[in-house]
Amino acid sequence: MQRNVGRVDAMIRITAGLVGLAYGIGKMNRRPHRTPWVLLTMSAMKVAEGATRFCPMLYAMDMDTVTKKGMTKVADKLTQAGVRAALNRMTGTSGTSAKTDESGLASAMAASVTSPQEGEKKELSPEDKMLEAAVREFVSVPEADRDKRPSERYSTDEHLYPTYS
Repeated sequence: MQRNVGRVDAMIRITAGLVGLAYGIGKMNRRPHRTPWVLLTMSAMKVAEGATRFCPMLYAMDMDTVTKKGMTKVADKLTQAGVRAALNRMTGTSGTSAKTDESGLASAMAASVTSPQEGEKKELSPEDKMLEAAVREFVSVPEADRDKRPSERYSTDEHLYPTYS
């Protein structure tokens, strides 16, 4: 087993694991019939990963947090996954056909952000229409108050609820 967990990461894992174990043991003492076994197991695994400085998940993904180079690799993979997930959410496509290179991500982002052509009208889903109507209702000002300045509207709002002073 080669170390793939850095010193700071190991301390964080040990601390988080001990906090989880303490919480789980406290819950177990108060309600023994509802013991949080999953929390206790995951916390014990985090303590063991921190103590041995080896994480099987990082090993499976061929990453490490020991070196600066390994940390940038982790950050790059997380950033790419986040951008890919955001693009999939915006375009409505599945994650299997997403492009992984930067030029492909940039072109996909540009394609998803562009507005429809002049002759085309983008059709909204029923949920989007309901959301738009709710926002318009919330943001709109009543017709009686449209001619008034904002300061006049606020002064009338003060007298809606009685004060008992």
